[in-house]
Amino acid sequence: MKQPGPFVVLLWVASVHAADVPRSPVDRSRDTPDLCQTDPAGGFPDKGGDFCGPVAVSNSMMYLAKRGFPKLRPVEGTDKGSQTKLIHRLASKEFMDTVEKDGTSPPRLMTGVQRLVQEDGYKITRLEQQGWKEATKEFPRKAEVPSLDWIKDGLAAKGGAVWLNVGWYKVDEKTKVYQRFAGHWVTLVGHGKRRDGREDALTIMIHDPAPRTGVKPLTQWVTLTPLDQGFLQRDATPPKVVRRDAKGFFKMQGEMKLKSGADVAILDAAVVLELN
Repeated sequence: MKQPGPFVVLLWVASVHAADVPRSPVDRSRDTPDLCQTDPAGGFPDKGGDFCGPVAVSNSMMYLAKRGFPKLRPVEGTDKGSQTKLIHRLASKEFMDTVEKDGTSPPRLMTGVQRLVQEDGYKITRLEQQGWKEATKEFPRKAEVPSLDWIKDGLAAKGGAVWLNVGWYKVDEKTKVYQRFAGHWVTLVGHGKRRDGREDALTIMIHDPAPRTGVKPLTQWVTLTPLDQGFLQRDATPPKVVRRDAKGFFKMQGEMKLKSGADVAILDAAVVLELN
């Protein structure tokens, strides 16, 4: 059998998908804030109960403000004062509309991010979402199952930020149906290594705005475990039910602190921002 020439071999090498290339670990944990959404000093409406989205985004914006995008940080006397002012702005009706909607869907989070960045005079290289949560014509899903490589590449970008939408689920062990009853936003601050420093491609690091993680900054090392069977189920407009195959989604374990009543946390969606 005739062997392929060098030209053919080069084409084959060039065709290797980017997903086959190992990602180097990233750690932004020390330089990214971790503000609690119910911090009384914030003065957030309803004591900040629905403010995980604006707070998670503000963590990243404060990080980016010190790395080439200073106008993202409001002018205040302290970093905490600046971040608090930014959170109120992001949560407002003109941005994410968090208060009126009792939370923040991926499209509204992206609407707020886009408006903030543009009003502050910066350009967006990409603002994308993957996952099975809500989507709009302006912000469609790039994929229904979040890609871990896509998420990692988003955080590695110089002007990049990533926010993860966590679904809280009850599990029927007999039918393997995961019933979603609530959701939550967290800030991705690193990946690729465990707390002890050992490299692990399925470990991510997050800053969680929820009060169950405490008021003081706390980086959590979360282990992603792929699901290989079962169904994810959520209510859309009651009594409508949306169901899809769970295969390929990730359970969030390790140091992930579950919401009361949840059997498991699942990575439902992610939003990636990259600034020019």
